[in-house]
Amino acid sequence: MGGGAITDNTALENPNIVADTATLIAGTGIGALGAADINVDVNTMSATNNLVNDIYINELNSAYFNSIISNTGSINLLSHASSLYKTITAANDVIIEIATGDMTIVAGGKITATTGGVTITIGNGSIFVQDTGTHIKAGADSAIYLAGGTITVIGDALNVDITGVLTLDIPDAGSSGGFNAKIVGTVTGMGGPLVVGAGWPLLINTSTAPLQPSTKVSFNGTIIWPPTVFSDYDFLIQELMKRDKDILEFLNNFRLVNMNPNRPFFYFYHPLTPVDQAAFDNINLDIGAYEFIDNFLEFKKRPASFYGA
Repeated sequence: MGGGAITDNTALENPNIVADTATLIAGTGIGALGAADINVDVNTMSATNNLVNDIYINELNSAYFNSIISNTGSINLLSHASSLYKTITAANDVIIEIATGDMTIVAGGKITATTGGVTITIGNGSIFVQDTGTHIKAGADSAIYLAGGTITVIGDALNVDITGVLTLDIPDAGSSGGFNAKIVGTVTGMGGPLVVGAGWPLLINTSTAPLQPSTKVSFNGTIIWPPTVFSDYDFLIQELMKRDKDILEFLNNFRLVNMNPNRPFFYFYHPLTPVDQAAFDNINLDIGAYEFIDNFLEFKKRPASFYGA
C-alpha cells in the first residue's frame, strides 16, 4: 500500500501477520496506539510510512527489524523477546521496548530520530552492538531504561550522538567487570538539569531509587559514576538543600563524615556546642510527686519533619 494506511480494527492482540519475512509500505500510517498497533509474528520485519502519521508494530515474539522508516512521524516498536535492529529512522521520536530479552544493534545498524528523541526500555535484558557505530543519533533528549542487564560492557561500546540530555535509568542493572554501562560518543545537553554534578555529560537518574546505578558507568573512557570528586557530592547536597526547607535547616552547619561510594547515602553530624549545665546540678526531682501525670505528657507542637514525624 503506498497512499493509504495499514490498520488493525480488531482491538485484539492476536497476530495480524504471520510470516518469515514481512514488508509493509503505507502513506498515512501503519497501526496506531494501543490495541490498534499491527501485531506480527515474523522473523524479518521491514516497514515504511511515507506521508503522515506514525508506525506502531507489536512483535509477539522476537524479530530482526531490518528497515523501519517513518519519513514524517514517529516509530514505536514493541517485541517480547530478544531482537535485532538495523536501520530504524524516524523524522520524530523512536520508541523501542523489549518486554524481556536483549537488544542487539547489528553491524551497520543505526537508530535515528531526526528531530525527536530515542527511548529504549528493556524489562530484563542487555544492550549489545556489533561494531563501533554511531548506533543512536537523536535530535532531542533521549533515555535508556533497564530493569536488569548491562549496556555494552562487553565488546564495542554503545556510540551515541545526542543533541540534548541522555537519561540512564539503570538502578540495579547487572554488571560485568564492575560496570553497568560503557558508552561513547557525544551528548550536548550539558545545560540540562544535571542532578549528579555540574558539567557531567550524562544525567543518571531513576524515578524509584534516585541516583543508584549499582556499579560503574563510563562515558568516553571516563568513569562518570560513582563520582570521584567530592565537589560533585557537595553539588548534590546543595541541590537538595535548595529544594527542601526542612533539609536546609537540618543540614545547616553539617559535616559529611561517611558515604557509600557507589550509592550516595550520606551520614551527617552537627558539631557539638559546649553548654553550661551547672544550674541543673543541684536540682533533685521527687519521682513520686509526679506519678499523677503518668501517661498524660505529650508534645505541644508537632516535631519538625526531619525528625521522622
